[in-house]
Amino acid sequence: MLEVAQASEAQRYVRHGQKTNESFLDTVTLKLIIVVLLLVCVAGAGLAGTLNYFAIVEAVNSKLKDGEQFGLLGWWIGKTLRLHSEYRRLYPSGNLLRRQGYYFLAGATCLSIITVLLNFGFPVVIFFPAVSGIIAWAMFFQKNV
Repeated sequence: MLEVAQASEAQRYVRHGQKTNESFLDTVTLKLIIVVLLLVCVAGAGLAGTLNYFAIVEAVNSKLKDGEQFGLLGWWIGKTLRLHSEYRRLYPSGNLLRRQGYYFLAGATCLSIITVLLNFGFPVVIFFPAVSGIIAWAMFFQKNV
């Protein structure tokens, strides 16, 4: 009788171990599916932001003389801030910069969720959204840059 009880206990342990392993794999699989979907969202926000940026350049260039227009290549922070300034000057009530900020924040939010799902360290999980929010405010939502 004692041997049967020990065998039963061993079988429960094996079953429990398999069940734990299966639930672990299910959790990892679910996390990976969510991460892939979030990466697709990041790509979508990036594509939408790029198309929106082309619209901003086109809108500003339509009101500038030929020598003052912005080219589509060779972007750096100074040129970007100058474009934002010109857009705000030419279109005070325009919403393309705000929309650009929303696309940026959507991508940054998805990346922040990915850092949580992939168990990045606490400093990364806090630092990334904070820096993204400051950049978005400074570049897209602040009225005078």
